[in-house]
Amino acid sequence: MNEELFMTTPLSNNPFTPGFQEMCEYRCFKNIGQILNWPVSHLLKLDGFTYHYYQELWKYLDKNNLVSLLKY
Repeated sequence: MNEELFMTTPLSNNPFTPGFQEMCEYRCFKNIGQILNWPVSHLLKLDGFTYHYYQELWKYLDKNNLVSLLKY
């Protein structure tokens, strides 16, 4: 999958846990690109975005060789 398609694919089409998807819906994140617009330090300050969800996101990005897209 190319990077642009990866970034714009709806989160509901990705293998995230129901909790992660609910948090994203609450935060109005519709795709990975919208999440990755923010530095990790900002994401972890958002209500509902826990370190557990950060790990879930990191593992998913790692599986797709895209961890380098995370901003710190």
